Amino acid sequence: MNGRKSILILAAAAVLTLLACAPTPPSSQPPAPSPSGSPSPNPSPSPAPMPVVDQRFSAAQNAFGFALFNQISQTEKGKNLFVSPSSVAVALAMTYNGAQGDTQKAMEQTLRLSGMSMDDVNKSANAWLQALKTPTPKVDISIANSIWARQGIQLLPQFSDRVKASYGAEVNTLDFSKPDAAGTINAWVNSQTKGKIKDIVASPIADDKILFLVNALYFKGQWSTQFDPKQTRDAPFTLLNGAKVNVPTMSRIGDFETKNGDGYQVVRLPYGDGRFSMYIFVPTANQDAYGIAKQLTPETWQSWSSGFGKRNVPLMMPKFTFAYDITLNDALKSLGMAQAFNAGSADFSGMVNTGSQRAYISEVKHKTFVVVNEEGTEAAAATSVGVNVTSMPVPFAVDQPFLTLVRDNVTNTVLFMGLVLDPR
Repeated sequence: MNGRKSILILAAAAVLTLLACAPTPPSSQPPAPSPSGSPSPNPSPSPAPMPVVDQRFSAAQNAFGFALFNQISQTEKGKNLFVSPSSVAVALAMTYNGAQGDTQKAMEQTLRLSGMSMDDVNKSANAWLQALKTPTPKVDISIANSIWARQGIQLLPQFSDRVKASYGAEVNTLDFSKPDAAGTINAWVNSQTKGKIKDIVASPIADDKILFLVNALYFKGQWSTQFDPKQTRDAPFTLLNGAKVNVPTMSRIGDFETKNGDGYQVVRLPYGDGRFSMYIFVPTANQDAYGIAKQLTPETWQSWSSGFGKRNVPLMMPKFTFAYDITLNDALKSLGMAQAFNAGSADFSGMVNTGSQRAYISEVKHKTFVVVNEEGTEAAAATSVGVNVTSMPVPFAVDQPFLTLVRDNVTNTVLFMGLVLDPR
């Protein structure tokens, strides 16, 4: 990796694929909402204020994310797991704009959007996307959306205008029969994730695929106080089965925000000016990482993410790098969205004109990539103090499988979540 920084690089991509089959009845189309806001006739050179995000939208994102993560963690046992619920939620929110009838109701339930109108959802999504793009010191974050329609497929103007205005989506028409069609979409994902996710659409594209809705999210953050690479050395890490392995482990002595809870201890590590933070939950007593993850709900998260106190302790934390990918069909069906995957009854008549055929979601694919490490800078060297370990407080040791989350503390949304079972 380039640069001499302590960094976290996270990248995620989610793609929804629509197929067409089976006759579908005609339906009326909802009116398109007006784009939120308009350019100022006399723009000011001063930075625009941070958009205010409807907390119902933030709460819905977190509730959906925790439910999705719990569902995945129960079926992906024994694997390192890392997902971006925000990436999945945004891709589904775009799709939600084209759903009708029972399909729309099922997606509303799954995405936890009850009580919000479509206009509310879109305005909130737009404010959230703009808030994420607000410059933050020592953090590089970008989020982009795109739609790729098979040549000859007609997107309804109401849907197209809506996703362009609210989600900033690029809407493209592409000849899916060409050998390089998948490569074109993958090149967009590769570019938006800074080369961390190189492909998500398989080639060749099947004849019945008519549409791809894609979200790409990239995050790179520099620790507020960096680790010194001279202090990184192999240390034991206990796997779920009790076996011990040696893994490269960073260490730093300093004032850390920590908290002890029921069955866990947690440390909060800020990036830059503190807007974004990583939370690391380490099990205690008879708990394990899966047990902590299973308890994660909007209510517990509200408690778990507050009430921290600063204490001066040595922190020992493993470096890790891994890629993760999953097809989310089964998880989303289990969360109540089965209707959208049903070829015989799904209703996306608000999205695309398929004539006598019916569009439905055939696949939701999700890929992530994560690197947590240090590249060592002079600033980090200031923490390299030689102190006898026995004279220090009990260290905060991340030496067993743990739960980790990355949160935007301004919009109160969890961008990434993971279970790290083996840092190797």
